[in-house]
Amino acid sequence: MLLAASSGGSSNNFLLPNMTFFVELLAFLIILGLIAKYILPPIRRAMEQREAEISNALEQGEEAKRRLLAADQEYQAKLEEARQEARTVIERSNRMAEQLREEARTKGREEYERVVARADADIQRATERAREELRLQVADLVIAAAERVIGEELDPERHRGLIEEAIAGVGTGESASAGQA
Repeated sequence: MLLAASSGGSSNNFLLPNMTFFVELLAFLIILGLIAKYILPPIRRAMEQREAEISNALEQGEEAKRRLLAADQEYQAKLEEARQEARTVIERSNRMAEQLREEARTKGREEYERVVARADADIQRATERAREELRLQVADLVIAAAERVIGEELDPERHRGLIEEAIAGVGTGESASAGQA
């Protein structure tokens, strides 16, 4: 029986399409048409929209990259400008410091010269006072010596002119013999 069932009918041959095949094919094509008409367009729109978003994001990324590069260049330019300005300020400060040092040296030299000049003037005045005191003491000594030699008292007021003349002659280097002659 099995043989009869398997060999008997041509309706069970899988190579020959039967009506279910055509129905299934028709159902498949209808489903494919429905999918193509109602499901694929929204999917396609979503994909195109996603593609546009990605493209837009890439463009924005490129724009951000360009702005970043421009900002970096501007930053570098400002940094170089700041460095140049700092160098200028340092150079100006160094010049001012050197000028102040030179002014301090000049003031120091002037003060030194003023102190030395004042000291020279003080020394000159002290020397003149010492000479005058010495001259007076020599005059007094000469009068005292002359009184002892002569034995009488001399009038200092009367003979002071002669004594001053003799002392001035000794101070200038005239010889005593010139005064005796």
